[in-house]
Amino acid sequence: MKNLLELKNARRVTIQANTLEYNWQAAQSGFAILFTVRNQDGGCPWCQVEQVTFANNVVRHSAAGVSILGFDDTHPSQQTRSITIRNNVFARHR
Repeated sequence: MKNLLELKNARRVTIQANTLEYNWQAAQSGFAILFTVRNQDGGCPWCQVEQVTFANNVVRHSAAGVSILGFDDTHPSQQTRSITIRNNVFARHR
């Protein structure tokens, strides 16, 4: 399991009242939630992650919480903006 939720090209998204669990570091760095704009093969320079709300969720049993990337680091993209993260619980299993 690489990650639990990833947005690469999204606008006006609400992710609310979910339980996301059991993610670990393996093929990627272990983040459960990724808001990482990606122009994956170079054909989408208008790709953007914007106006996203991540609220009232429970994230558990994960190596890391949230990763946000402002611009695609490989191909041209639009800038990530207007990300709201509020009232979530991040719990690690011991």
